[in-house]
Amino acid sequence: MRKREVKKFLIIDGSLLLHKSNGVHSKLSIEVDGKEVRTGVPFGFLRTLIRLNDKFGPFYTCIVYDSSVTPLREMRRARILKRAKDIVPRYEAFPTYKESRSGLKPEIANGKILLDSFLKNIGLTVAYASPLYEGDDVVSYVTERCRVHCERGRYNGEVTIFSDDKDFNQLITQEPFFTVSVMHRKDELITTEKFEKLFGFHPSEFIIYLSLMGDSNDDIPGIKGIGQKRATELLTKAKEPVYLSLSDSQIVILERNMGLIRLSKSKHCTLLVSHKAFDKRKLNVLLKRYGMVSFLRTNDQEVFESIKPMGFLKER
Repeated sequence: MRKREVKKFLIIDGSLLLHKSNGVHSKLSIEVDGKEVRTGVPFGFLRTLIRLNDKFGPFYTCIVYDSSVTPLREMRRARILKRAKDIVPRYEAFPTYKESRSGLKPEIANGKILLDSFLKNIGLTVAYASPLYEGDDVVSYVTERCRVHCERGRYNGEVTIFSDDKDFNQLITQEPFFTVSVMHRKDELITTEKFEKLFGFHPSEFIIYLSLMGDSNDDIPGIKGIGQKRATELLTKAKEPVYLSLSDSQIVILERNMGLIRLSKSKHCTLLVSHKAFDKRKLNVLLKRYGMVSFLRTNDQEVFESIKPMGFLKER
């Protein structure tokens, strides 16, 4: 019997990493052609990409972005935005969803443009969300495509989602030949086993848990009187299903929140998927031009070369 090949996939929450790279390395800059250029975003982003692939990889890598950073030319091409019939965009279902979120800072937008010039010479995949959906949905879609790819090829699949967003807890799973884990920025890997130790219930019930409590980060109010402790009790100690412990009005809130929090697997949530080819010469020219000479070390160069795109995701 043929031993199953192991394929390791890395899905990076690109929008989050843009913000974190800017926050940590905001003071990095260099003068290019007489102008000061901030290099914190690409430096932090590339350093994280190297660290993850060197320490835990190599991975088939996909970077996922929200529609807020989708290239304008692609937005213009999306004249008719299709969506799955059973999915209602969150802003339509709940108008105050994420109403407190601010727009993209100019320094992050400019940093993303510079980062793109580097990433187009590294062999990986980049995916953008459709304006009607979110980057989180695209992560869910890419995860599902990894599953299908492994099932068809009879591979052992290991997906690592790099993000601090708790919404991805709902994707954590451990099956005989396919696992999904979430890695936080401190390299803390949340597997099914660790999740159950932390929360006391299976990741598949996380949507119910968060829907009961609400999510202040996304401006989703929970059921009045139900906090973390009570939500946990309903899932772990109650002798009856959660629905039987709630009133009709509370069930309405629970179901509304579940619709907002549940991530889509629809192909319509992804506006653009592009696969990049590794070009060592062009990449190194850019690294020298923008003063990122630390990436020219032999080890980093070997890691760059080891990163692979998720070619099974179709071009859109």
